[in-house]
Amino acid sequence: VLLRTTTAVTAEQFTPTQIDQKQLDCLSENLFFEGRNTNYDEMVKISNVVLNRMANHNYPSDACSVINQHYQFSWTLDKRNNMKRIMKLIKKDETEHKAWLLSKFVAALALTNQLNDSTGHAVSYHHVRIKKPKSSFWKHMKLSLISKYHKYYALDT
Repeated sequence: VLLRTTTAVTAEQFTPTQIDQKQLDCLSENLFFEGRNTNYDEMVKISNVVLNRMANHNYPSDACSVINQHYQFSWTLDKRNNMKRIMKLIKKDETEHKAWLLSKFVAALALTNQLNDSTGHAVSYHHVRIKKPKSSFWKHMKLSLISKYHKYYALDT
């Protein structure tokens, strides 16, 4: 697993008025569970999907609501305490700890509008080895990007 070296996001870098802590926690958790075995660029893409949904009237307007929509991100179906799971993982494994720091860093950048969309306005994605599902949800999606890890889809308007 290759992760770019990053420093922890500190209070000095982003004041509480700039980032809602609940939204930061939600997006950080999502990036960790969806992208911890990827890299900085892929976490940016995953963030872009959440931000693109927040900007689209078909989805909720905040990160936590987008992430916790039913069946949108598989890790949210597990009702265990996710922050407790993360803390347990990062105490045991340095790679997991680095992934958590990177998740928090990318989430902070995303929530302060410091990331460019590199997905072609994608609002959904799945693992690169999976074929596009045939459900009605996917009917109106067009492939916008294929990365090493995921296939990204934008709304076909």
